[in-house]
Amino acid sequence: PVEVIGTEEASLLGAVILSMKGCGDRAEAANHLLEVQQVKRVYLPQPACVAVYEEQYRQAIAVYEALSRL
Repeated sequence: PVEVIGTEEASLLGAVILSMKGCGDRAEAANHLLEVQQVKRVYLPQPACVAVYEEQYRQAIAVYEALSRL
C-alpha cells in the first residue's frame, strides 16, 4: 500500500526529516514529524495489475542500473 500524507509540501518534509536524522541527536524529533502526519489517502495494489507492476518495476531497475554506471 501507498499512503499519501495530508501535507502539500511532502518533498520538503522529507528533506527536513532526512536532515534531522543525519544530525543524529535529532532522530527522535524526525520520527515524531512522521508520526504526527495524517494519512490522507491509501492506495492498495490491484491484483489484476500485478503483471503491469512487475514490468514497470523491471524497467525502473534497468534505468537505475544504467544510470548508476554514469
